[in-house]
Amino acid sequence: MSTKSAHKIKVSDMTTEDVFSLCMGNIEVTEYDLNQAKHPMDLDKFMAQFKDTEFEKFAPHLYNYYPKVIEAINDQHQLSAFIKKQEDEKVLNYELIKTLDFFLSIPSDTAAFADVIFKRFSKTLKFDSSYWNMLVMNSVINEIKDKELNIFEMEESVAEYEILNLKDIRYLKEKGWLKSIKSKSIKKDSKELSLMISEYASDHVEEYEIDKEFIEKWLSLNQQITTKKGAPPKNVIIGQLALRLAYLYSLDSFIKDKSCNCIQDFTITNKAIESILTYLESFELYRDYLSNTKDSKIHYISKLIKDAKASKRVKGFYLNSLEYNIDDYKNIILKKSKLNEVTIGLDFSFLRGQVSK
Repeated sequence: MSTKSAHKIKVSDMTTEDVFSLCMGNIEVTEYDLNQAKHPMDLDKFMAQFKDTEFEKFAPHLYNYYPKVIEAINDQHQLSAFIKKQEDEKVLNYELIKTLDFFLSIPSDTAAFADVIFKRFSKTLKFDSSYWNMLVMNSVINEIKDKELNIFEMEESVAEYEILNLKDIRYLKEKGWLKSIKSKSIKKDSKELSLMISEYASDHVEEYEIDKEFIEKWLSLNQQITTKKGAPPKNVIIGQLALRLAYLYSLDSFIKDKSCNCIQDFTITNKAIESILTYLESFELYRDYLSNTKDSKIHYISKLIKDAKASKRVKGFYLNSLEYNIDDYKNIILKKSKLNEVTIGLDFSFLRGQVSK
């Protein structure tokens, strides 16, 4: 399997391997990869399962694609651990701000701290509660400062005002924006100005005093985060893999169907799901813990594909570029496009680099 990473190719020159790469992404696998990912099934047995199906001509490529899947699953486990760490940090920051809010709301008299805190535990403690209140509150404030939670980007409305009124000439000059702003060649609602505003706001920050006003602002910008059990990392990859397999299986039918111009909207048949399930079970990538019935497995794979489609719609053009290329392929085949090339070999590690700050 020698297909390189993403590159353009003339549709008229495409081989079966290229068509596979159009739907499945980068299929380049090294000898090292093949040695590291031992196949649970031998090639002949694997290929026999797909006789007289839409996967038959792609069976050798599907077999050799296994290491790419294992690599993607490992990548996703690492990414999920990183995301969880970020989410845990967000939860901690939220609790920190709410703790400060709590302390600032306590009356200043000496008995208040003991009344509010320790009576909940039915304990009678005699000490200077105002001292302890201040001690704990200062520790919370120092932690907030260390995390720079009291530093905010400039609001976009303020950034727009400052740009158009030349409030930071040195910055505008360094960015090369000054001349076009002075000449008023940039329209108020233009995309160019919008990008300027976003960059200007992120480069101009404001440090807030840590008080009630700060707390209100921070909480308004940060919704409460609770730890929730999401889809297992492996299932995210399996869902995306199943979706690509569905595109591969349905490609010929999609091209022949005059009523559908978008592969993402094309109906995936139960026959396609059955073949996808066979592929996943061949490599022990699927376990049905709830039921061993065929119908329940088909329903579960269908749900994974549906979720994968939904995530691609939300995350935008980067993940949808695969679909765009398949749609272009159909239009070129049917001579509905002036193009003659499509991009194949998009990286299967599609989730890499998608972590938000």
